[in-house]
Amino acid sequence: MAGKIAFGININHLCTAYSEAVPDKYFLGREADLIQEKITDYYDAAMLRVMKIRTSFNGQPGRRWVYGVLKGSMPVHIPEHLFVIKELFGSISALSQSLPKNS
Repeated sequence: MAGKIAFGININHLCTAYSEAVPDKYFLGREADLIQEKITDYYDAAMLRVMKIRTSFNGQPGRRWVYGVLKGSMPVHIPEHLFVIKELFGSISALSQSLPKNS
């Protein structure tokens, strides 16, 4: 399963889809922060804990996990990708339509 995340999508193709959904690298950090804020406002802390979404770093708020997901610089953590996919594409099905057919 090298190169694929649990729901069968190639991680490189997924990162390409992210960069197409948020194409302006200059505003990537700002967009990521807005997405993360929307997610943490919508889902309660208990739900995020169940999904193992850590919203703090060393006990301090401000872990920028959405930024790391969008940049492809963080290890693959499926729940984090699922939240980002939902925010950017609406569903895995919608995401799949924008990926190459062999992904």
